This record gives sequence, structure tokens and C-alpha cells, in this order.
Amino acid sequence: MDSGWNLIQGGKFQEAFDMLVTQYEETKRTINLRSAVIAAFLLKNYETALKYSLIVEDLDEYKGDTNFIKAGIACWMMKRYSEAVEYWKLGRAPKLYTSNIVNVPALLFYAGV
Repeated sequence: MDSGWNLIQGGKFQEAFDMLVTQYEETKRTINLRSAVIAAFLLKNYETALKYSLIVEDLDEYKGDTNFIKAGIACWMMKRYSEAVEYWKLGRAPKLYTSNIVNVPALLFYAGV
């Protein structure tokens, strides 16, 4: 049986998403939901990507900016620009962990805020 991530790499995004959500429900491992968010983005299902990004943020023991970055991107893709900016601003709050991949101030600059 393929892993969810292997399915994503193979372009089977819906199958991956379904598997990852099921795996999360069985194991309660947030890594599965994190990967499900990626699959949702690849499916262009931005509402679902937003939903699971916020669920992961609530579940995360180690708070960081990554989930807010993803939530903002999902909103931006749905043309909910003000909401995207609000999520990105939440990602600027002092945290212990950052994505170090996407810089929240850079996203705000891009959005023209």
C-alpha cells in the first residue's frame, strides 16, 4: 500500500487526501493532516486546505507560523484577500518556531499591506 505522500508524488491527489485524513482519524498524528493540506492545495480545494490548516494550528503543540501562512494562501487563492492578510498577521506573532521557508512579512509586502 502506498503512503499518502507517495500518492501525492504520483499525482493521485484525491486518493492521497482521502488516505491521509483516514490515517489521521486512526492515528491522531498531525503529520497526516499536514500532508492532507498539501493534497487539498494540489486539488485546488482551497476551502478544505483552509479548514485543515486551522485544525492543525489548533492541534499543534509547538506553535509556529506555517499553518497561518497556509491559511492565508488558501484565502488568497479564493480571492478573500483581507482574510488572507489577517491570517498572515497572526503568523507574525512571536512564536517559538517559524517555517523559515516563507517569510510572513514578505507575504504582507506582496499583498500590499
